[in-house]
Amino acid sequence: MGVAVTSGSDHRLIYMNYAYRKIAGEPRLGLPIREAFRDLRPEEYFAQLDRVLETGEAVSLEKLPFELGERDPSGRERFASVGISKLSLGDGEAGLLIMTMDVTDQVETARVIESVSEERRRFLHRYQSLVRLETQAVWVSDPLGKANEPSHGWERYTGQSWEECRGHGWLNAVHPDDREPALAKWLKALEQLSLWDHVYRLKASDGTYRHVRARGVPIVEGGQVVEWVGTIADVEQEWQQERRRKLLERAAAVTADLADLDEVLRALAEVIVPAVADGCAIYLLPEMEDESLGSPFFGERVASTVGEDGAGDCRCVPSGSSRTATSPR
Repeated sequence: MGVAVTSGSDHRLIYMNYAYRKIAGEPRLGLPIREAFRDLRPEEYFAQLDRVLETGEAVSLEKLPFELGERDPSGRERFASVGISKLSLGDGEAGLLIMTMDVTDQVETARVIESVSEERRRFLHRYQSLVRLETQAVWVSDPLGKANEPSHGWERYTGQSWEECRGHGWLNAVHPDDREPALAKWLKALEQLSLWDHVYRLKASDGTYRHVRARGVPIVEGGQVVEWVGTIADVEQEWQQERRRKLLERAAAVTADLADLDEVLRALAEVIVPAVADGCAIYLLPEMEDESLGSPFFGERVASTVGEDGAGDCRCVPSGSSRTATSPR
């Protein structure tokens, strides 16, 4: 802490300690402070000295920018915190006690921290904006995997209220057939502290089920999981596209070495069941000269496949001679 004492209304310097000299240079004792620091900027500093001496009220100036002598070629700005109070020097003469601390490093550090904080705030804002673009909901759960914070995105997408969603209530919005595998994978992620990445069907607010991709990661502090955070993204369109791609690839694979049309059609029927239908029948219709024909006609069944109840397999139905009466549209 730099300490200086002045005397009289012209504020003559009568004392300075070593720390004050390091901050202010080597002004000569006995000179009025305005003359000793004639190159001090800003000059408003001197008005504060006059005011304290006149009123007797102490002032404290925090992080006051100042310059002494020539400007720093690097452009570095200096700052000081200054306290000024009136004192009696004896023989009825009054003076000032000036206590000064160079706080340039602290101010620069604070600016860096503020800059970093602003950068982090801006980064977080960008991240949140991106999350809103690509996901329908952001969720938070406790270390045990129970939803513990309301998610407005989840409420908008599913129509579930916070009371319905909290804890494990979110599972009630998952398709019944997907509920058990979704929970099993979620519990495994909780146990292994691993990324949760799972696609399941979720009931939307309009009552339809759509495929969503749920992702979650643990937040670890001090070696302990404090919470889980994650997102829900609607992937129905991507799921349908992937499903069609796999179906076409399988159809191409099973018909690649077949030359007979009946065999090709039969193979295609088996591909369609159970991927997109519970049953599939292919009929060969007779050539009709008059498309407006109103009477029934017969079509020959070329291939027929139905799925087994409760199973993903399918079985072929004999075909070839079956004739079915069909009415024209």
